Amino acid sequence: MMARLRRALPKQLGATAVLLCTLLAQSEGFFAAPNTPTTHSKLASDSNGRTNGHGQFVARSDSGSGGSSAALGAAGSRERLFETVTTLRGGSPAMKIPGYDAAAAAIAAISIPAIAWTGGPALFAQGVLLSMVTSIDGFRIREHFVSYGYGFSVALQAAGAAWLFRDKLHTLSALHAAGLVAYGLRLASFCGWRDTLSCFQNRRKRPTQPKKQNAGPPYTFWGICSMLYAFLALPTVYALRRLPAAEGSYVGVSQAGLAVMAVGLLVESVADLQKSLFKKKSPDTFCSTGLYRFSRHPNYLGEAVFWTGAWLAAIPAYTKWYHWVFSVIGPSQIVSIILRATGGLEKRQVEKYGSSKEWKEYAKSTPVFVPGTRQYSWEKAETKN
Repeated sequence: MMARLRRALPKQLGATAVLLCTLLAQSEGFFAAPNTPTTHSKLASDSNGRTNGHGQFVARSDSGSGGSSAALGAAGSRERLFETVTTLRGGSPAMKIPGYDAAAAAIAAISIPAIAWTGGPALFAQGVLLSMVTSIDGFRIREHFVSYGYGFSVALQAAGAAWLFRDKLHTLSALHAAGLVAYGLRLASFCGWRDTLSCFQNRRKRPTQPKKQNAGPPYTFWGICSMLYAFLALPTVYALRRLPAAEGSYVGVSQAGLAVMAVGLLVESVADLQKSLFKKKSPDTFCSTGLYRFSRHPNYLGEAVFWTGAWLAAIPAYTKWYHWVFSVIGPSQIVSIILRATGGLEKRQVEKYGSSKEWKEYAKSTPVFVPGTRQYSWEKAETKN
């Protein structure tokens, strides 16, 4: 075992540096918009439980993505996650948790030696630990668990796995990892850019539902998000370790999956940008231009397509029955969350725009989710299911 560690440790220096840089990046104010106060006391003074609305896989509100909220138990965290998907708008209060810095240091201390172990279930544990580090700023501003934490976790896991298995890299596996890196960095940079827009900063001033008094530190929610991010990256890890080279018999499957990933990433990126630019000019109306002419939620659709493609692209690497089981957990859960988010946003849009003639015409002619279908009402779809 010691010999194995000695051989592996030199390969982990890059990943260790990533962890340390991540901890530095999580310092207060790193993600703040220009001229925006970021002190704990200032943020903590917001007693209405508002979020700044830049999450990704959870609740895009009518003007963009949503955020996250605390969870007090495993079951409660899952329900709170779906509740967040359907209710939150604007930003969440920041929290000053005693021991925040100590927690970051402890996680780093555990992660660094763990990274040296490159086999078996430890790979998943490494992914969870890395996700915990990259999303730890959620203790200060809760929606960072599912915005910056989401993006950086996915990107760094893929980059770290590619570094660990760089001796096995070939075109298909490298493209698979690059897809996740691009996805995560695109999401994080998009969140940072949106935070500088005045229309999204102004949303913090809007009153929302009061925060529940019994909501405590979101340790459980932090852990659940970290595990989800690790499961999302698992197909990529399998691909980097076991994906056959170009002469393999299932190369076409991997190529098709990579193409699906690319399409999903493109659709989501364009849709997010189009909606944000539209809301910058017209914050009080719905977006029906660009990709929103074909789907009422193309940003969610693109995200679901991307993760489906990521799973498909790694199919040749699923050589054991448990590879199939574990690899499908992350994509299936994120798609489930996306669908719940779509339903929640639909309800809010109906409440806000349902009485307008423009919305009625738009809703009758534009499918809720998949272009070209006749699914114009989300409530009917939920009833059928």
